[in-house]
Amino acid sequence: MTNNTFINLKSVRLFLDRELSICLLIVGIFFCLASIFLIFTFNTLGIILGIILLVPSLFLTKLSFNLINKPALTLTEDCIYNFNKKIKLHYSDIYEVSVQETQKGKELFFKIKNIEKYSDKDVISFRLLNIDIDENELVTILNKKITNSNLNLIELFNNYEEEFKTNIVSFEIRIFNILLSLFILIYIGYSISINELVLASRNNVIYLKDIAMYIVALSAVLFIVRLLITVIQHYDQEGNLKYYEKYKIPLTSVSLILFVIGAFYIKYF
Repeated sequence: MTNNTFINLKSVRLFLDRELSICLLIVGIFFCLASIFLIFTFNTLGIILGIILLVPSLFLTKLSFNLINKPALTLTEDCIYNFNKKIKLHYSDIYEVSVQETQKGKELFFKIKNIEKYSDKDVISFRLLNIDIDENELVTILNKKITNSNLNLIELFNNYEEEFKTNIVSFEIRIFNILLSLFILIYIGYSISINELVLASRNNVIYLKDIAMYIVALSAVLFIVRLLITVIQHYDQEGNLKYYEKYKIPLTSVSLILFVIGAFYIKYF
């Protein structure tokens, strides 16, 4: 049972380290929100820092989500497709597959028959960084396939099939999380712009400024991230539910702790 191999009726998809990609996605969202709050300070330095931080944060968010959903290698019944190099190799054009250790790490090497169809080299290589499958077994399977095109590729990979757990989140939950995120974002942003955050309960009203307000703002950022990854996981179709669930409790816990610290900062500090 592997973490980065998924099989459907048409192809085998081998992924890079998706847990790291999801972690980077969360980091990207966090800094996107933090940069927005910096812009809301309406302070010249804050606006400049916010804009500078927002651009790489958006890039990191987009890149990491692409990595989650794009397999490193896709193996179909007639060809091998590499997403990074955008190369499609037909089994009929390959006469040997091997794995070798290089300066870049382990790479999958394909010796090509019809060189002119691909490049001026008779060997094409793909990196195997963090693909969760034994490299030698992968090579064995591919060599079997290129020597006998009638072999069923899906059956060869049966031992590597992972149970697919759906990421479906109901429409109501997605809408609720999005609206709540927007409300928190706007309210905290407005509070930062006037340097005063009001927390009200039935019996008390707390006015937070400066450090206390920013601690609660940081708590809000983490909580919004927690809300948004629930929405994002619905659109991730590669069965990564366990990775999203792994981050929800820590995000909620740290957010709650920071909120309590910020709310009682004035009283005790």
